[in-house]
Amino acid sequence: WMALAVVLLTGAAFLFGYIPQRSQATRLETELTSVRQNQQKLLWQQRQSQMRDDMNHAYLEITRNNYGVASQYSTEAFNSIRALLQEATDAGEKAALQKIDDRRDEITALLAKADPAVKEKVGEILDEINRSMVPHAASSSGISCDVPPRIARTAPAQT
Repeated sequence: WMALAVVLLTGAAFLFGYIPQRSQATRLETELTSVRQNQQKLLWQQRQSQMRDDMNHAYLEITRNNYGVASQYSTEAFNSIRALLQEATDAGEKAALQKIDDRRDEITALLAKADPAVKEKVGEILDEINRSMVPHAASSSGISCDVPPRIARTAPAQT
């Protein structure tokens, strides 16, 4: 009896220590998974923001008639779009990115010709970015953020 009592008491003591620790470990694993998912969503949003910023810079340079600099920013933005396309898992995000990427050659050609019509085309792309991509990503991540308006479509005042 004594040996059985010792074994039972040892087993009970082990369970009293194991169960709370196992419960805490499971909770921490769940929390870590959640943090990692949020980190991935934030990285996605950061890459989208960088792409949008590059396209905004291209637009700004177009308004200044700096088509060469605008072309560099445009190239960076479209390269970012291609990278985002490779990572996108949401069908809506992928479709929005593809729609914008489909205009790459058109925008590149207009910039190479220094065609003022590119201003309106890039403005349309910025509208598409602000309308469909950034708000969707923010709402899917559970993180709220205000999407800043794109740069005004008028040339800066000459002083």
